[in-house]
Amino acid sequence: MWGSPHEPRRVVQLLWAGIWLFYLGFPVVATLNGHNSQTEIAVRMAGLGAFLVVYLGFWGYGFKRSADLWPVLAAVALLLAIAVPMTLTDVRADEGWAQLYIYVAVVAGSGFRWPRTVLAVGAVAALAVATTLLTAGLTWYVGLIGFEVMTIGLAMAGMTGIIRMNRQLREAREEIGRLAVTEERLRFARDLHDLLGHSLSVIVLKAELASKMASRAPERTEAEVRDIERVARDALREVREAVAGYRQPSLSQELTNARTTLEAAGIEVRVDVAAGALPATVDTTLAWAVREAATNVIRHSRARHVAFDLARDDGEVRLDVTDDGPGGAEPPGAGTGLRGLGERVDAQGGALEFGPPADGGFRVAVHLPLRHERREETASA
Repeated sequence: MWGSPHEPRRVVQLLWAGIWLFYLGFPVVATLNGHNSQTEIAVRMAGLGAFLVVYLGFWGYGFKRSADLWPVLAAVALLLAIAVPMTLTDVRADEGWAQLYIYVAVVAGSGFRWPRTVLAVGAVAALAVATTLLTAGLTWYVGLIGFEVMTIGLAMAGMTGIIRMNRQLREAREEIGRLAVTEERLRFARDLHDLLGHSLSVIVLKAELASKMASRAPERTEAEVRDIERVARDALREVREAVAGYRQPSLSQELTNARTTLEAAGIEVRVDVAAGALPATVDTTLAWAVREAATNVIRHSRARHVAFDLARDDGEVRLDVTDDGPGGAEPPGAGTGLRGLGERVDAQGGALEFGPPADGGFRVAVHLPLRHERREETASA
């Protein structure tokens, strides 16, 4: 439609359809300069008008539905129903009315798909040659009309194929754009869950502690309220940074936060880090893993002891977070965060494992490759 995103394509199609209209001058001249009565002239002009209506009607309606076969078949059949008798009854027996086969080839070449379009255009060219032989005999014009019909029909087939491929490429780009937007939304939802899930769990925990100690230890209550304010402000800052695209959590900071939060909840924490400096992407992924594991302990585990073990070995780094809670296949309600963590780990080519170990409790293990180390070793070798 005019004014739509497809307007340039439609203009190109209509221009290609219209440039062949000058061939209609040949049958008009043949009719007016021949030995035709007024009645014959009127009949032939009416037939030519009907032919033109079918041809233009295909471009106005049928071509838009060219994915369906029947509009193309109907247009070709109607055009041939006019072109064949007009050619066979041409009293001058010259090239005039045979030019109508060009329009049939244009429709066949534009409407059918490869390789069907080659067969259709070839059949129209053969029919043009056959009917011209019957009326004009074996002349140079027989070869010319066959060449014209075949060449123009295949040219239209090629042009239409290019238009269709461009449309498919545009649709593919639009689909890629939609998928990219969806992926970005999922990523942001995952980040927001990881950010706020941990902070809100800490706020709830400290609010419960403040409520319990309000009458017994006012000074401790005041400290917990200040901590609640600090955590809330940190969460607000992290959300703002996430929206701006600047947030990169630090492994060391997350380990410190996890220790502080868990110890405030009365959980004994052991941290054993023997990994040294890590690549930024690995450090960030492990930071998210520490945050998610600590959040699950606070929310679900009812553990008394938690251990964070980080080690580097044989081109990879391993993080193990274990607790002595009741255990289970997966902490209730932890699926969203662990799935999000799994996506982050997969993106780094690593592996995520979680579940109850043999001696009880719950374990979250992250294995990440250190690709940069492998590249350096290869280069030095």
